[in-house]
Amino acid sequence: MRRVAITTRDFYYASELTKKLLADERVEKILVIGKDLSVPVVDKIIYIDTLPYFPLASIFKENNIDTIINFVKIDDETYSNKEAYNLTLQSLENILSSGTRGGVENYILYSSTIIYGVNKKKKDKIFKPVRLKKPGSKFYYSKLRFEAEKLVYEFMDEFPHFNIKIARTAFTLGGNVDNLISSYLSLKFLPMVSHHNPEFEFVHEDDVIDAFQHLIFNGETGIYNISSDDSISLKEIAELMDSKLISIPKLLAKQMAFLSWHIIPGVVKIPPHTIDFFMHSFLTDNNSLKATGFKFKHTLTETLKDFKKFRTDFHK
Repeated sequence: MRRVAITTRDFYYASELTKKLLADERVEKILVIGKDLSVPVVDKIIYIDTLPYFPLASIFKENNIDTIINFVKIDDETYSNKEAYNLTLQSLENILSSGTRGGVENYILYSSTIIYGVNKKKKDKIFKPVRLKKPGSKFYYSKLRFEAEKLVYEFMDEFPHFNIKIARTAFTLGGNVDNLISSYLSLKFLPMVSHHNPEFEFVHEDDVIDAFQHLIFNGETGIYNISSDDSISLKEIAELMDSKLISIPKLLAKQMAFLSWHIIPGVVKIPPHTIDFFMHSFLTDNNSLKATGFKFKHTLTETLKDFKKFRTDFHK
């Protein structure tokens, strides 16, 4: 029987995973760090309404926690980008050190395949789930994920007998996620950088949650890409989504991204530094995850169709 701590800042994945673990007979207790009101209060759940960068060792120890799943990413509007960046890393450091002092030996740390950057030279390159020496993009989030993973690499080396997993999620789609790609695909007309038709991979939000649940009980220390088996080109995406592509020169695309990001950042979530992701493919290898016995419930096409239905229903 597992006793699992989930660190969250009202993050959708953490909420849904908590609900799934409530029904999982292999989990005896769930400790939620950062109160999430979307999950019912029952005997199996303990809520600790505190911040992830406050001391947690005694809490982990008192509740006999054996597994920690970290979803923390500070992006509260209260903080500047720099403050949020530092608090996210500070929170991760605290969670790892508190877990060690609290006797926890199993960890699953949320990350993203956006850390790889894109393939500008080798179009057919597939990114393997390995340690990286530098972030593959200048994008703020890619840098943050890299710095967070560096802390985890050091933690893995310091405690080789622990079971420590990094779960890198691909672009995720569904009715409850709000990210770079969902913002883009929600546009009526899809801007396309002239002479570029990159391949994309997507994963359904339900499969991401199922993968985290699966990794609690399966897999050795290492890195796992939660990504689709196949890929789809931008032109094929537009056809499937019944969207119209608008070809735009690269320079104009960057200028438009810059203006839209700074003028209406709450609506258009496509930062200027992410233009490369709409010009070049970045595909990943998910074999390490499938080797643990994990099976995806949704194909890439099903994921896109499900998101299309959500988008259509939302605008009715």
